[in-house]
Amino acid sequence: MNWDKGIEVRRLDNPGKVGSTTGQRRERSSGLYIQIKWHQDGSTDYVAEDQVESVDNSNLSDPYNAINARKFGESSDFRRNLTQIHMAGRLANLVYSMGVTQTDFYAHQYKPLMTLLDTSASGLLIADEVGMNAFLTGDAWIHL
Repeated sequence: MNWDKGIEVRRLDNPGKVGSTTGQRRERSSGLYIQIKWHQDGSTDYVAEDQVESVDNSNLSDPYNAINARKFGESSDFRRNLTQIHMAGRLANLVYSMGVTQTDFYAHQYKPLMTLLDTSASGLLIADEVGMNAFLTGDAWIHL
């Protein structure tokens, strides 16, 4: 493939990591490595040509298409999206609903869910206070 400067690419093992090619390349015994400047933090590194793909978001703009194409990000992407969903509603509604239900959400309540997403295991045993398991299980199924 032609890896000219400015081509938007993403890592195959982490589709959430997107960057642009700089036009620099290195030939090594194991193959061609291209230099990529990552959008998230501005860092650059050389990545094997077979570890990246050109970004074509036209068919992945719909989340269902992305799932069917098996283009997933990391748990940090999920955390960011989950936070955005929680905060996207009207703030007055969010504050009101928290006050009515007397629910306190803490970061430790989401740790089992993040552990499940970070592992390759097909399941996770959660032992916690009464009712918390159902909340996390339901939350996990809603967002998976």
